[in-house]
Amino acid sequence: MSRSDLQIEASRANGSKSRGPVSEEGKLASSRNALKHGILSDTVLLPGEDSASFEADAQDLFEEHQPIGPTEQEMVEMMIVARWRRTRVWILERTCLAGQLQQEYHHAPEPKPSLTTATALAFRSLADNSRTLDLVNRYESRYDRQYFRAHRRLLEIQDRRMRNEPKPTPRSVP
Repeated sequence: MSRSDLQIEASRANGSKSRGPVSEEGKLASSRNALKHGILSDTVLLPGEDSASFEADAQDLFEEHQPIGPTEQEMVEMMIVARWRRTRVWILERTCLAGQLQQEYHHAPEPKPSLTTATALAFRSLADNSRTLDLVNRYESRYDRQYFRAHRRLLEIQDRRMRNEPKPTPRSVP
């Protein structure tokens, strides 16, 4: 459904009144605009990867961990990238196994093996004849470690920040 000229003009008029976020929550959300607009995704995504999915995952992690300051934000970004790359490795593994499965099945003599047997043959072929599965496993482990290292460090930084923040003083009742 397209918008009318009147709606577009009203949107422009309302937008021109904005002076940016006022509340701390609004400022925090605004500080994440660079991420939403794809600066991080430009450096991480490969051609053909879904930037909307990447940005949705990134937003989920930002909302869950609510980083304050550049160091906490960097830890969350490291988590985002590690998680995305780990997912990419899972897709590579599936693609390699599916391709090898197809080869094993189509080159098998009659009677054709079951898909379970062909999958086992594909796995064995990749394990025995190439380093594919070894590399997939190594990279998956690497990205898991990166994610959890950044997560642990973020929690440590946030815990230290919370301990150093002044405690609200109770208001006296007259």
